[in-house]
Amino acid sequence: IPSIDVHLVNMASLEETMEGINHSKVRYIVLVSLLAAFLVLLSYSMQAIILRRLKALRESMQQVRNGNFNVKLPPITGTDEVGELGFHYRKLILKINELIQDQAARQAAGKEAELRALKNQIDSHFLYNTLENVKMLAEIEGQYLISDIMTSLGGMMRYSMEWRQDHVMLSDEIQQVQHYVSVMNIRYDGRLDLQLSIEPECLKQESLKMSLQPVVENAIKHGMSRMHSKDGNLLITISAVRRDQACVIEITDSGRGIPYETLGLLNQMLRMEEHAYQEVRQLFVRKENEDGNGIGLRNVDQRLVMSYGVEYGIRIESQEGSYTRIIMTLPYRVMGGG
Repeated sequence: IPSIDVHLVNMASLEETMEGINHSKVRYIVLVSLLAAFLVLLSYSMQAIILRRLKALRESMQQVRNGNFNVKLPPITGTDEVGELGFHYRKLILKINELIQDQAARQAAGKEAELRALKNQIDSHFLYNTLENVKMLAEIEGQYLISDIMTSLGGMMRYSMEWRQDHVMLSDEIQQVQHYVSVMNIRYDGRLDLQLSIEPECLKQESLKMSLQPVVENAIKHGMSRMHSKDGNLLITISAVRRDQACVIEITDSGRGIPYETLGLLNQMLRMEEHAYQEVRQLFVRKENEDGNGIGLRNVDQRLVMSYGVEYGIRIESQEGSYTRIIMTLPYRVMGGG
């Protein structure tokens, strides 16, 4: 205070303030420590969950690598990357098992065909020699029609019994059909006409052995039983054309055709499961009063699907009172040429 030359000093203790700051500091340290511990526990838990799912995937992959494709993968859920990985891995295992089953079915069908071929080869040479003897006797007696029939029948038997491979050239299948029609013409007094329209590039087309004859046999059986032409003849036309990477073979007969409702059912029966097919077939047989309808076609379609895939096979087209056409689609492959 200048007027009286006095200095006034006010002294305040900071002890309470510092004590409050210290208490606050301790609280903050405890709070931060608790928060850090919580984050550590949360991180550990999340990591444990992720690692547990990844460990399950790793163990499953190790079993698959060792050849166990029937591994039971524990449920891996979640919308994160691990959950998505588990979902697609499960789909992959199911697809692999499906492919294994398809391959096993193909191998079983191939082995069954080999066994049938081996059974048919028993005493086959005796049959061939007998047919040759009958053919020679017919020629000596001037029975040239019988001789031609023996030639066709011998060619059919040799082709069907000597089953060295499942795939042959389309020209071989066509020749087998020609022999078959020649033999069947004896039964039908020459009322079967066969016309061929095969593109040259399709002659060496790879085809399943004995895939055309059942189709032609089906056409003759149902075409002659439903004959509507005036002269009583049945015309069977076989054509083959290449379309991009496929070879399309059409077998058309001039029979009475198939009603529209029945046609749809027959196309569905080609790809039905076996139990469903048997049930529908029994109903169909009782309704149409025909036995064996569609069995040969279904067998051919199943063989084609097992050999080439579901996008290939046969389908049926028909117009009642006009024609029936079987369309067989194969992947374009040249025997011996890729």
